Formats: sequence, structure tokens, C-alpha cells
Amino acid sequence: MKLIMENWRRYLNERRTDVVYDRVSEYFLDIIENYKKYFKVRGGGIAHRAATWIMKKALRIIPSARKDIMLIFYGLQSRPEEFNEEEFKRYQEMTDDSIIMPTYESFKEAMSKLTITWVDEEAFPPNMFGMKGAITNDGDIYISQIGRPASIEFAVENLLVGTAISSTLIHEMTHWFNLVRSKYTEHRTSGQGRNLKLDPRERSDVYANSTEEIQARLIPIFKNLRKLFEKRNFNFSEKGVAGTVIRLYYDSIDSNDPREFLRMVINRFQSDLRYYELNEKQKRRVINRILEMFEYFKENREKFPILTSKNRRKFPVINFDDDDPVEGLINDM
Repeated sequence: MKLIMENWRRYLNERRTDVVYDRVSEYFLDIIENYKKYFKVRGGGIAHRAATWIMKKALRIIPSARKDIMLIFYGLQSRPEEFNEEEFKRYQEMTDDSIIMPTYESFKEAMSKLTITWVDEEAFPPNMFGMKGAITNDGDIYISQIGRPASIEFAVENLLVGTAISSTLIHEMTHWFNLVRSKYTEHRTSGQGRNLKLDPRERSDVYANSTEEIQARLIPIFKNLRKLFEKRNFNFSEKGVAGTVIRLYYDSIDSNDPREFLRMVINRFQSDLRYYELNEKQKRRVINRILEMFEYFKENREKFPILTSKNRRKFPVINFDDDDPVEGLINDM
């Protein structure tokens, strides 16, 4: 019984963490969008060599960075005076945070250290979605995007637009939240994926199976699903894959079928999850976390327009005369 209760408490805590991290990331997107109030802008848009203190941090997290090409374009440095008690009250209203920055003192300290820096894409090549991120143990977030930003407005807009199609920024924010929670502990999990003493293959395996990295992959997925289910106006074509995906998510919740929900999520996000690089223990961890998401959305379905029964008639009829749009879903769960 004791073990059952411990597992149940851990289950509730992890579900609570998903929700709070998602809300706190929304607060961060809000202050980045309103950067003129909350941040000082560093750099004038002309690429220049990074200062020594930046280089020391960057070289620890960006192995390809070299002093002759490590250039920065812009940086956002938080304005501590803006993160006052009134702002903390707004933060709490938005997030109901009791685990990351639950007190005004922790909020003020953490926000005073927040920086975001855009670095040269040659030193830090973006991923297939055109964006890449990294974070130092001091809490400095580095971002690279395709192309040289023409202005800080353009850089911020691209960052926010890119976040809609890439998990990069939310991923790095998750690391930032954990850094704050750990009081800036340097190595928070045994799976420190950036251990440069390992050869590249070993490093990739360690990185894929890092507990913290797995969490940083799951939080953007939870956010993606939450935003999808919150949509009020949607119009999917009868044979559209997007419409079919919505229909299958709805059916999995409506029929209380966690296995179908699990198959859908793993199929859709297998690359983000690095699912086929995970060992069996971490696969089970990921599966359990996705099942927790299922329970959350099922229990709170009335908050999500797409999951409510009144929208059932709006979904397209699935027609498999041609190729099955969900062919290849994970079927070994």
C-alpha cells in the first residue's frame, strides 16, 4: 500500500508539473513579446565577436563554436526593476506556480538573471525547423536561427513565430525552470548529455536518455496538444489528415482508449521524443507521462472545445479509400 501511495503521489506531482510548466512558459512568451518593457536590448544588429565571458559559457555548450566565428547579433537582458511585487502578482495569476518560483524572492532573483542571446548560425547550426537553442548553468539562453536578423523586432518576431512550429524555445525554457528549481545546480541528472569527454555516439545515447532532456521534450508536446484542443474555430476537409488526427484524438478520449491516444502521440512526435533512441526504462517513462496527459485531457475535456461531444458532428468522416492517413502508427504498445 505504501508503494501504491508513493506512485500515486509521484503521478499527481508529474501531472501538476506539466500544467505549471506549460503556464509558466506562456508567461515567458508574453514577456518576450513585450520585450521593450521587460528587457534591455544588447547589440546593434551588427554581428560582433562575443565578449570573453560569453565565449567561456558558449564554448562549454556549443562544441562547434570557435573564437573566429562565434558572433552575436542581439541580446535581451532582463530589467530587474520590472519584476516587482505587482508583476509577481500578475505572474501568479497567470501560472498558479507553486514549484518553480513560488515566492516573490525566488521570482525576483531568477528573473534578474534571465538573458536571451541570438548567436551566429555558422557556430551553432539550426535544426531542420530553422532554430536551435542551448542554455548555460547560469541561466543564459542562446538561440540561433536561419539568417541574420535585420532588427531586434524581426529577431523577436521570428523567435515567437518559430516557437509555433519548433519546440526549441519551450525546450530551453524547461531547462531554465529546472535550473531555477535546483538553485542553479550544474549537473541535475546523471544523463548530462553535454559531457564532451564521451565520444559522439555515447554522447548521443546519454543525451537521448537523460531524464531532464526527456522532460524538456514532453513539456512542448503537452503545450502542443493543449493548444490544439483549445481551438474553437476549425474547418478540416473530409479527407484531410489534420481532420483525421483530431477525430482520432477525440475518439480516444470519448471511448476512454488510452492506447489509441498513446499511439497517436508517439507517431506524431516520435522525432521530438527521440523515441527509438530510448532504452526500455526511458520508453516506459515516456509512455507513462503520455498516459498522464491522456488522463488530464479526459478529466478536463469540458475545458477543451475540440474534445466536447457537441463538436462530434463537425468532424470529417474518415475515408480510407485511398492511403490510410494514420498508416504506420505505433502498434507494439
